[in-house]
Amino acid sequence: IKNFLSFRDEVVLNFEATKDNTFEDCQVVNVTPKVRLLRFALIYGPNASGKSNLLAAFDFLREFWFDIKSDIDEETGAIPFLLDIDTPNQPSEFNIIFYIGEKKYWYLLVLDSKKVIKEELYVYKSVQPSLVFSRTMEGMQSVAKFNSNLVKASAAITEQLNLKCLPNMSLFAARNQVNCSLAYIDDVRDWMRNNMLPTITPDTNMFEYAGNKMEKEKDLIMNNGAVDEELLRGFFAGSVRMHIADNGFSYSVMKRVQEEMPARGRFWYNVWTAVWMVVCVVSFFASGGLGVMR
Repeated sequence: IKNFLSFRDEVVLNFEATKDNTFEDCQVVNVTPKVRLLRFALIYGPNASGKSNLLAAFDFLREFWFDIKSDIDEETGAIPFLLDIDTPNQPSEFNIIFYIGEKKYWYLLVLDSKKVIKEELYVYKSVQPSLVFSRTMEGMQSVAKFNSNLVKASAAITEQLNLKCLPNMSLFAARNQVNCSLAYIDDVRDWMRNNMLPTITPDTNMFEYAGNKMEKEKDLIMNNGAVDEELLRGFFAGSVRMHIADNGFSYSVMKRVQEEMPARGRFWYNVWTAVWMVVCVVSFFASGGLGVMR
């Protein structure tokens, strides 16, 4: 990441594992015989050090890749580092190197607030990367070119993609508007869609988040048209009994969480709530709260 939000200079988040084999079985995945990647990363630091902006960069990419612009004058959403003389007038840069199975890819995006300056995708079929597509600005028009050795895109398909791909949007958003099959590009599109998830923050409503996720993926937890209750019990830690029709799927799930709470659980929940109400009232009067109000 470079020149985006609080990142003026290039910042690299690297998941390559070191030679240390501590917790190898649970924290490291062997993508290829020679490539070992960490399963997760921990980012810490003082306030205003850029932790949230790192997550914001991933959120920006996830939304930008599939955001279909309706107007050529819409902004891309990229915000450069503003606390400098030069950087506000320079583009933001993103580089992602990732694996799909054992296949290695490299994605590059350079853009400012108005347009995409460069967008490229490479695949590593050997030690050196092979270009899959390159998309640049030619005058006022965004033009994408494909490696004919890797991507079989006819002249008609290429023309449609270039017509759909406005200067302020990603080629992947344009690709979703054209009925075609594009080797490598479609694999990367699916990886982007399925592996770049929204950021979860302390303010995230987890019931809403889970409900939306289940609504989108309900086919995965349905068995012959019926809700897989065993899976849902596991999802909600066995605290509810699920009997849900397909209509209003996610809403029904969330509603049943409270409605079908076991009677004993409801009893102790009500007792706990009542005790805390009493404690609050007593504390209010004991601390002279009534006098303060007067």
